[in-house]
Amino acid sequence: MKKEEKYYGIYFNKDIPKIEKVNQYSKEVEIKFEGKAFLVKRRKGKIVEKVEIQNFHKLKKLTCYEIEFENLKGEIYNLRIKLKSSLVVLWIILIFIGFLAFLLNKSINGEKSALARFCDYINLSILPLHVENKQEMNDFIENKYEFDVSLKKTSTREIDLFQTIYVESIAHYKILPGNRGSFSLIIDAQKSKMDRKYRVEFEDLNEQKPSNMLFKIRGDSSIYQDLKQLSKKLNGTIQKFTKQDIIIDWQWAYETGEDENAILENDKIDTKQGERLNCYKFKVIVRAEEVEK
Repeated sequence: MKKEEKYYGIYFNKDIPKIEKVNQYSKEVEIKFEGKAFLVKRRKGKIVEKVEIQNFHKLKKLTCYEIEFENLKGEIYNLRIKLKSSLVVLWIILIFIGFLAFLLNKSINGEKSALARFCDYINLSILPLHVENKQEMNDFIENKYEFDVSLKKTSTREIDLFQTIYVESIAHYKILPGNRGSFSLIIDAQKSKMDRKYRVEFEDLNEQKPSNMLFKIRGDSSIYQDLKQLSKKLNGTIQKFTKQDIIIDWQWAYETGEDENAILENDKIDTKQGERLNCYKFKVIVRAEEVEK
């Protein structure tokens, strides 16, 4: 008989969450609790972000979460959630096909059947399996976008800025004044036999960015007002057989201005733009060419 779990004030969907283990789900998670709950982000074990969430809050983004929960008795629990996609149905289909291929592998004259030849085209090694990451659950991975410039003259990727946000806006599912985040542009010339010159360009795909959103190249003190300004600094030469990681930090600054009147006016602008902005998407274009000797 299964031992009944003790309720201590919080549910993940209809489950009493495990305290010592990661609670894994393949769909959205609704958090119901009696007390207070916070979304927490850590770096190297230290809390760097903490935002309170409301009862019946739903987690939808496929990533790892830490919840700090304090119940009505004042007891504090730190709970972990991993939200991932499910590949169970796909695996069942592939196993079934593999079983049929095994049964019908050879015809009477010893040649492979049509079904067996079809199954040869299925390469299980390319399936996006979800393997437990050995690094700590608390260390959230920065969003990385790779651009292979070894052979191609142009490489492009689309970025939804919400996917690069730090923990506080996960609670609201949109970008809001005061939010910040980061993403990494990886220039890859590992397969190139010659050094390559590159330049990075940006192209907005929907609404214009908020007026007070600023960008910064990590390791450089300069601040850029928009992606067009930023792109002027994102060019250079990358050596053959190497790759370069450029980390871009961004922040939607709020309460900006030199005096109270300016701060008030900017707050009005931020509020208006925050109500209108559901997402901010843009295309990153990396152009490259061989370095002439």
